[in-house]
Amino acid sequence: SLLDPGWGTGGFLRETLAALLKRWREDEATVDLDHDEQREQHRQRLKKFVQNNLFGADFDPFLVRATSLNLMTVAGVQGNVYYMNSLAFPDGTLPGAEPARADIPLGSIDVLMTNPPFGSDIKITDEDVLDRYRDGVAQSWTRSKETGLPVASNNPVTAMSPEELFIQRAVQWVKPGGRIGIVLPNGILSNPGPSAESIRRWILQNCWVLASVELPVEAFIHEAGVNILTTLLFLKKKTDEE
Repeated sequence: SLLDPGWGTGGFLRETLAALLKRWREDEATVDLDHDEQREQHRQRLKKFVQNNLFGADFDPFLVRATSLNLMTVAGVQGNVYYMNSLAFPDGTLPGAEPARADIPLGSIDVLMTNPPFGSDIKITDEDVLDRYRDGVAQSWTRSKETGLPVASNNPVTAMSPEELFIQRAVQWVKPGGRIGIVLPNGILSNPGPSAESIRRWILQNCWVLASVELPVEAFIHEAGVNILTTLLFLKKKTDEE
């Protein structure tokens, strides 16, 4: 199963379907199939994959509706697209939370890919949401004078950038051994402050880092108008033994 919990326009999942089609065509290069027959076979395979293995979520109802229509055009089925707040899951008041609890419970996903919303101007301040992450990234940190390492303070954190919470949510959503690909602003991975360092330590404690790919500043200017340095971080969730 594959999930994007910050679906947006559905780019990652559309590219997944395109990659599948490319692989199938390469595998069938030596098979003598009529073009229309092959196209129909691929459409049926895509439909089955979308129905059984492809999941997405977003809290913008217009994006959810548009993506469902796109999937209908490509695969002939609306797919599993949930109108919900992924950071509040498995609770939340939006109507997609209830079916998602049955279809994609935490700890059930094989591969998670997402480009979450990020930025200090859209901080999460909802206590009910923050409470879900206080055992991990949602803590206030200072630096120990003795060891130089970050230590949690007694002051509860009152605001977090959404991408920080999405890191923990992504890890929670995949199975042990599951893989994650997430777009992050470089500050989380390079800032020297105790808060950023503590998040990096949390990642290393819970995941193997498969790759960290820094992108040029122009990567998101054209499509999103975002002028910020970003990194693609690829992770594999550790097992309890690991």
